[in-house]
Amino acid sequence: MANSANPLASILKKATSNIAFRQALIDNPKAILKAEGIDIPPHVSVQVVEDTTKQVHIALPAPALSDEELEDVTGGAKGITVNACHW
Repeated sequence: MANSANPLASILKKATSNIAFRQALIDNPKAILKAEGIDIPPHVSVQVVEDTTKQVHIALPAPALSDEELEDVTGGAKGITVNACHW
């Protein structure tokens, strides 16, 4: 289990030095994350991609909710603060 202040950083570090762990993370990321102490909700998918010397991936955060989406989330209630989460 990842036990640092940042479990994802520990997982990524482990994946750089352990080729079998790296492949398992690519093949079944949710299971590996769970085994390392990170639970991902069932409705969230996870994809692991590798950068190469010829291709680099950039992950963008989810866009902010629009005013209409915020109203849907709060049911039209006023004065409610909604904190966005990636899952």
